[in-house]
Amino acid sequence: MSTVAAQPQKRRLLSTITLTVTLLEDGTLTLLFPGRPLYHLEPQGSLRYAVRELPEFVAAFDRDSAGAISQMDVLQRPPQPNFSAIRVR
Repeated sequence: MSTVAAQPQKRRLLSTITLTVTLLEDGTLTLLFPGRPLYHLEPQGSLRYAVRELPEFVAAFDRDSAGAISQMDVLQRPPQPNFSAIRVR
């Protein structure tokens, strides 16, 4: 799954980057930000994942009306802003 348009929760577009979420053959979910190392997502339940390498981050996914993943919210500890990434197919 590729995502784009990282946005703060106020829904004001600050920048556009491409994030890539991948399900590996062994069942591990990974997240790749441009210019950053590969992050591993650990299930927390209810479409929420802890970022193993960054314990202060949580990735929460949303589904559309058809049940497909449509968005990822990255939640951070204050004072850092949360942001959203919208799925682009």
